[in-house]
Amino acid sequence: MLSRFVSKTSILASAIACLAVLGVFATMLNAQSAEGDTPQSLREELYPCNVAGMTYGNVSDAPSGELEPDLIEAVATNGKEGYVKRAELDLATRKYENPLDSEKFQRQCEEKAVELMQQELSARNGRGEISAEVASCIIEGAMEWENEQQMLADISTQRSVDPVATQLSLEDCLESYLAVDEAMTIYIPVYEQDGTTEIGRFPVSLL
Repeated sequence: MLSRFVSKTSILASAIACLAVLGVFATMLNAQSAEGDTPQSLREELYPCNVAGMTYGNVSDAPSGELEPDLIEAVATNGKEGYVKRAELDLATRKYENPLDSEKFQRQCEEKAVELMQQELSARNGRGEISAEVASCIIEGAMEWENEQQMLADISTQRSVDPVATQLSLEDCLESYLAVDEAMTIYIPVYEQDGTTEIGRFPVSLL
């Protein structure tokens, strides 16, 4: 019984010692950060730098959003592999704007997408204007469709919601969605590792 008690006591003591060491280590890291570590200096510890001093690499290697590299691996529409600038990607998506401004921008994008979808579907339908509700539901559904059966079921539901939509086909919905997605897409440059030589374009959808 005594040996078992001693064993438990030793384990507890070791655990406390380990926690103490971890606490000291965490304090040291916090002190280093407070003394001058910046997001850029931390990026340079995570990623290699090009001749211009820009970090480059895969965004999935970043422990947090603010530590993503200056140049993010991407594949251009022409199939060439290169990098997009984090600053240009953030500007296109309004990633680091004030939360209220970001919500406003997202809402504007959603309203514009619904308006464009209404126009596309109504033009293909030929039986009158498609409602905003149907257009919105088809946009949301298109982002989640995994197979043709699911697409058809969703479209069938929208037909029952809006009689004007009874003539909508799967092809109409898909082609309309692709047209809206293209209209809501911004293209930013893809660069070589030097961050200046453009080799293609990268699509950023605002849907």
